[in-house]
Amino acid sequence: MKEDIKNGLIIALIVIIGLFGIFGGKAVKKFQQEISGLKYNKTSLQTQIALREDKIKVVEGKFEAQERRSDSLDKVVAKKDKIIAGISQDLNEALSQLNGITADSSYQFLQKAAYNYPGALKFLFNELQIKYIHTDYLIARSSEKIIPVYKEAIATCKLNLSEKDSIEAGLKTVIGLQKENIADCQKINQDNDKIIKDTERQRDKEKHRKNFWRFATSVTTITTIIFAIL
Repeated sequence: MKEDIKNGLIIALIVIIGLFGIFGGKAVKKFQQEISGLKYNKTSLQTQIALREDKIKVVEGKFEAQERRSDSLDKVVAKKDKIIAGISQDLNEALSQLNGITADSSYQFLQKAAYNYPGALKFLFNELQIKYIHTDYLIARSSEKIIPVYKEAIATCKLNLSEKDSIEAGLKTVIGLQKENIADCQKINQDNDKIIKDTERQRDKEKHRKNFWRFATSVTTITTIIFAIL
């Protein structure tokens, strides 16, 4: 009878120790696997962040050259504006001076300077018509100078707009990449918190297992001594 009780107690003790070892080991293994997975994800996210940082540097590296080109184009447009302003001012001064000269002077100018063409003079014009012909001539000559400058200025503005659009697109790309990096950094921080918690829980489990094995060893020793005495 004593032998049966002794064997039963030994078997029960072995079963308890075995069950605790199995379930305790599974919990520790679960934490270890979760920590490994989180660390792998962290490494993957860090790699993605590094790749995005490289892309950002490439895009930002273009900004300096693009901004220099844009500044240069702005200066070209400014020069064109000065030329246009100068031509317009010359025209206004010429038209202002035109009011102070006689129709005879305008007629002589049209005959000898503006339209010095050979041929018989078949048509007659009054003084006001001569004045308007002289005015139209001055406006036409001014337009011949100013229109090409306007075209060049417009072409330069279009080129500059294209350059600014490219800069804007680059900025949007950088902002998008930075937002993704921020999201990944937040995910890494969350994973770090989980790693810390799982590590603490794993440590506690390991501590409990060690305490249990100490207790189980003590109980086993004491039980063995008792059984030996009995």
